[in-house]
Amino acid sequence: MLTAEGLYLRISPSGGKSWVLRIQVNRGRRGIELGDANYVSVKTARLEAGAARRLAALSIDPLEERRKVLKVIPTFEEAARRTHAEMLKGWKNGKHTQQWLKTLELYTYPKLGKLTVDKIDGPMFRNLAEDPRDGQACAPAYRRGARLVLFQRLSR
Repeated sequence: MLTAEGLYLRISPSGGKSWVLRIQVNRGRRGIELGDANYVSVKTARLEAGAARRLAALSIDPLEERRKVLKVIPTFEEAARRTHAEMLKGWKNGKHTQQWLKTLELYTYPKLGKLTVDKIDGPMFRNLAEDPRDGQACAPAYRRGARLVLFQRLSR
């Protein structure tokens, strides 16, 4: 069963039924799965299809939008703590492991801790690596910068 708007009920060889929307987005055809027909009514499938078509009319890929909603982007502090926990296994110097996190807690979290990692760019890292008193790179600031660069590489 195919409607004029591209919505159809796909029946698999095993008998499973699901709603699928065939749509064109940015000159490419897409098949968007809208859900199992046992759980998604035809009315709901039509509403979902309408929303997807509106996005496509604005040249927005509905699948990409769905993925963005599902993808959770951590804050800098969450990602740094996760990175620290993963790196602990390879470090042998206990003092260094404490310093690594303490440096971030003192200098970096107050400025970047609540930002999601996708919002942080190079100049923000560079500004943290400078000594706030004179704008010159100093030893603690240099180590802080090196830790940030390491974290940035690991978070990709």
